[in-house]
Amino acid sequence: MQGKLFVLTGPSGVGKTTVAEKLREAIPNLKRLVTCTTREPREGEVDGVHYHFLDKDAFMGLVASGEMFEWDEHYGHLYGSRNTDVDALIAEGGATLIVIDVNGAKTIETARPDAITLFLTAESKEVLVERIKSRGKWTEADLKKRFEELNAEMAFAKTADHVIENSEGKLEETVDRIRGIFEQEMAKS
Repeated sequence: MQGKLFVLTGPSGVGKTTVAEKLREAIPNLKRLVTCTTREPREGEVDGVHYHFLDKDAFMGLVASGEMFEWDEHYGHLYGSRNTDVDALIAEGGATLIVIDVNGAKTIETARPDAITLFLTAESKEVLVERIKSRGKWTEADLKKRFEELNAEMAFAKTADHVIENSEGKLEETVDRIRGIFEQEMAKS
């Protein structure tokens, strides 16, 4: 039986990675697509686990050869998913999760209309701004660019299959809601 692709997306700072990690703990057979990026690893990130960290030449070689399922430049770095990785996980059956920014989710919506889009949001734009500020040492230009993109990212919620609020201090509730959505969607098979 063919598997289902779930796309977890949302604006920067909404907690996509944290929610995905908790989902994997809650749903042991959930497969997570490891995407590629040209950005440097953050503290604690492991190549092949959190991302496939590639240099720009290697990444663009995959693009040129048609090996990327989707890709985009975001905040000065390239992000994308390889066709072979996506196809292999879907062929295994069950649920596969891809954690991706809004631009990548838009591409997937077009390329794989059967994918189920889960859009994470926060209580407010102000909460997102504070989360972004707390995530690292940003230049004023970096912060300005991220804040400008928030409105466009938030607008994508209108096209998502499911919108889930990831409120501060309520991570377990967020994960439980998404787990229920997974069960509901998988039962449709």
